[in-house]
Amino acid sequence: MAMSILTIGVGVAKGEPEPPQPLTATFERSAFILVDVPGNLSLAGAAAIELTVLPKKVDEAKPYLVQVYLTQSAQLRENISSEKTLLGTYGFFPPAKEGKARTFVIPAPANLAERVAAGEDTINLAVQIVPVNPRTALNHSSLTVLEARIVE
Repeated sequence: MAMSILTIGVGVAKGEPEPPQPLTATFERSAFILVDVPGNLSLAGAAAIELTVLPKKVDEAKPYLVQVYLTQSAQLRENISSEKTLLGTYGFFPPAKEGKARTFVIPAPANLAERVAAGEDTINLAVQIVPVNPRTALNHSSLTVLEARIVE
């Protein structure tokens, strides 16, 4: 299974600005994303992750769900599935359309305030697509992550 890493945001690990870059999740590959945690995040507020995605290929006969996981690191490893926590799953209604961007909001990790207090300034996410019907395969579907950010 091939994997890719994407850094989205302005202050990556060492505070060096990087322009946002899109990354595509396919039926055989997750998108791995490093998302900046805003320095002014209120530790008392409820935070969420806002994802803007663009369906690139859509097989209308085989709808899919998007699953977003918190991962321990953005390093490429085969055993990454044992080190991830599901944050949320969403689907498209109306159905996904090729080339039409949509924005979804999922809950941020429950321990985000503690992570910020401990000095962490990024979180690692994995975005994957899965068929609505587990007996079908998504041989032609893909989804590009255009933006990921933490909001309150």
